Amino acid sequence: MCVHASWIIKANRGADGKPIIGLDKLELITKAVYSECDGQDGLTDGIIADPRKVKFDPKSLLCKGADTANCLTAEQVTVLEKFYGGAKDSSGKQLYPGGIAIGSESFWDIWIIGGAPSPYGGTMPALLTLFNDGFLRYLAFDTDPDSSYDPNSFNLDTDPAKLKTMSGILDALSPDLSKFKERGGKMIMYQGWADPAVTPFRTVDYYDSVTAKMGGLEKTREFFGLFMVPGMSHGQIPPGRGPDDFDPLTALENWIEKGVTPETIIASQKDKEGKLLRTRPLHPYPKAAKYKGTGSPDDASNFVAE
Repeated sequence: MCVHASWIIKANRGADGKPIIGLDKLELITKAVYSECDGQDGLTDGIIADPRKVKFDPKSLLCKGADTANCLTAEQVTVLEKFYGGAKDSSGKQLYPGGIAIGSESFWDIWIIGGAPSPYGGTMPALLTLFNDGFLRYLAFDTDPDSSYDPNSFNLDTDPAKLKTMSGILDALSPDLSKFKERGGKMIMYQGWADPAVTPFRTVDYYDSVTAKMGGLEKTREFFGLFMVPGMSHGQIPPGRGPDDFDPLTALENWIEKGVTPETIIASQKDKEGKLLRTRPLHPYPKAAKYKGTGSPDDASNFVAE
């Protein structure tokens, strides 16, 4: 994770140490992304159903002349390309599965850019920076550097190899879940497609590796289901971009205690006062909800699994 985080943080760090893309350009980027991508999944609903299936070119925002509030400088465009492209070393080798998901931009103020209002007054630093700083100083390496270590000195060519020992201790990366399955274990994993903190591409990559190891999707689904949630950030944040309030625990209990394999979990979206705005079904990956084309798109009953 710190490879991904270091790439994102370094990509947006100017020579003066300040963010290249700040909050002043975040609304512009968010609106441009949703204007271009929202309808690419067949339904214009303020949600990007699967960021892997949409296309957005940051160069479309490039200033034609002077830098203004309505465009990005060439340097800012490069940052966006790095954000979406993901961590690479100096030779161009991909170091981590994917970058920041298209559709997560409205949550960047908290996680990526920083500067969001703090409940304690003032503004908050980017949470990704805070977490990465602490991890690199006290958990990532065999021998912890002292508090004077500069996380921005992380070298994407040489330092990833130094993380192997602690990765072996901390990271749950093994696709071999045979012992878990043999003991009768059942597992539901979920993540938001609009998570800017932990890239959803890594989660999907892991699940794909499990299905390959455990004999294919059908056999894996006998004990392990992944539910990807369109519009969901790093957890449920009301009112959210889409329906992201759901109950995986009851689904898990019914699976274990009653033998009911979870094929659909209904998610809801409420406003800050708790009023129901819309519902949407969640299906086990790689299935996804598709609008039938009739009825209210705010009602889960008008969607089918595809």
